[in-house]
Amino acid sequence: MAIVGRDAASTRAYFPAPLASLDESELAMDLYIRTAPAAPPALYRSVGLMFKEEDRARLLEQGVEYLYISVEQHSQYQAMLSNRVSNVLRDDSLNAQERRDIVSGICSKLVDDAMANTSPESLSSLFEVGNTIAQIASEEGDAAFSCLLNMSGHDFYTATHMMNVSIGCGLLARALRPRDTEFAAAMIRAGLVHDLGKAEISGDLLNKEGKLTDEEFATLKDHPLAGVRILRELSIDDPIAIEVTRDHHEHLKGTGYPRGIDAAKLGIPARIAAVVDVYDALTSARPYRAPIAWEDALRMMEESRGSQFDPEILDVWKGIVAEASKEHSDELPNPTAEARSIDEVCPHDESTAKAILSIKKEMGIVTRFRGNEQRQAERYPCDIRAAVALMFKGGAEQESVDARLLDISKSGLRFASHKQFQKGATVRVRASVGKGKHLDTQAKIVRPLAAPNSDGLWEYGCLRVKSGESSKAA
Repeated sequence: MAIVGRDAASTRAYFPAPLASLDESELAMDLYIRTAPAAPPALYRSVGLMFKEEDRARLLEQGVEYLYISVEQHSQYQAMLSNRVSNVLRDDSLNAQERRDIVSGICSKLVDDAMANTSPESLSSLFEVGNTIAQIASEEGDAAFSCLLNMSGHDFYTATHMMNVSIGCGLLARALRPRDTEFAAAMIRAGLVHDLGKAEISGDLLNKEGKLTDEEFATLKDHPLAGVRILRELSIDDPIAIEVTRDHHEHLKGTGYPRGIDAAKLGIPARIAAVVDVYDALTSARPYRAPIAWEDALRMMEESRGSQFDPEILDVWKGIVAEASKEHSDELPNPTAEARSIDEVCPHDESTAKAILSIKKEMGIVTRFRGNEQRQAERYPCDIRAAVALMFKGGAEQESVDARLLDISKSGLRFASHKQFQKGATVRVRASVGKGKHLDTQAKIVRPLAAPNSDGLWEYGCLRVKSGESSKAA
């Protein structure tokens, strides 16, 4: 990772400039290079000389991702940065994906640097990109920058996520307030820094599968306030950036974090960011699951309409995503992750889980599988080997077939198998559930999927009609 530093032989300070951010042009500032991680920057190319695409390619081949610029020449770099982004977004020789890859690459490197070594220069450069994108959107319309929205089921990498949330916030802001260009620009800037506080959290915790412990969740809940601390330490007084960074995990019903405020204290910027943030988290690939299809993600978010998400903003976002899915139809992934419930995907501690369940009951919302499955109890996702046998009247059963138990609750379960079963059939499911315990239960199939999943397995949602759990193998 590039490091902001000072030349040991002088008091001159330098900041890193991603290669992707440098335009092919006559230089208005000096470029420096580090020949070793601990070495002071050495002059690479001086003012007045050309920086060309072949220079960029040669440096990348050598493993160089950053050059360095003197802090005194930061304004010249920002001018180049604006030109670079503007030229890319207006370049008709590039297709939409090529434009997005270049601009996203610039932003990702700038976010990486801001999170690793926060400095006024790094955040100022991020904001400059946001302003340029907003200006082009204002001049040429949403089509000029909607191509930057990544619908491809990208990996959930913090820098990529922040870029996508930024573009989504800008699209939502423009849809909600078409004439307020400064509001759109502020939301784009805010999205680029909203998760800055995650720089203080380990990657292992950020990527942990399943429910977090209360201690882990307490650590995670601090990242919005940590982000605000970083912004204020760097004298960033942008009120919308601060609000979005602090409040994008708050809920209308007061069940969010870090402050637990409700709708009365929750502003429009935070409500916008909350919708885009969760949507991008759901549709991104994680180390422990594939991306969730955009339609399923929106259905999951509907469960929390009015409790977590502002209904009007959610409806506008659904329209934006539906339209974008047409423009990005060639990029959409083939997701294999199952749509479950918003509560199961977004981490929360036990006390928050109970509060959310209470609110859902109050609003008449139940946890569902594919829209109309009858289980109402909370489900526990799993992926363990099971044996399933078709049962007949009188208790007789066919020979068991191999299956995968996908999730289970007090009232139901879901499994996948190569064998096809009919709706209404009763099956016996056996599985080792760990620590010497074995599940042995009968269940009625109420929800068979119409086609095999991506692994070629048929999936079945079931209601348990007779169950037991013992310490002996079934």
